[in-house]
Amino acid sequence: MILTSEEDNLAFERGMSLFRAAKYLDAEVIFADLARRNPGSKRCRILYGWTVMERNGFAEAEQIFRELVRDFPLSEKSSLGLFHVLWDLGRQVEALEEMKRYISKNPESEEYQTLRRELVDEIDRKTQ
Repeated sequence: MILTSEEDNLAFERGMSLFRAAKYLDAEVIFADLARRNPGSKRCRILYGWTVMERNGFAEAEQIFRELVRDFPLSEKSSLGLFHVLWDLGRQVEALEEMKRYISKNPESEEYQTLRRELVDEIDRKTQ
């Protein structure tokens, strides 16, 4: 969804600049406000989730990404956000279930195929 006001577009660009500069708390404030005002904007909500996760707010980020996956079940970035937050919470089985859910709907996912290869490589290294 395209943001409807010039003010929101400018805020989005400011939030992206802060995110790229690793100023996650400042970016979070902007993306939280944008997500609240533009609930149909998947990208604002995803970036809000990532900024929350970057400050280790995993429980809150889980809720954000679960809502995103509910609202946009075919969104790769939403699914990956949920996967990563579950993994970081130590809930690897749930994370892998989310991976499986998404891949069953989109087996061509390059991001998940890369992630899957990395996980297999890590398991191979640990079992050698």
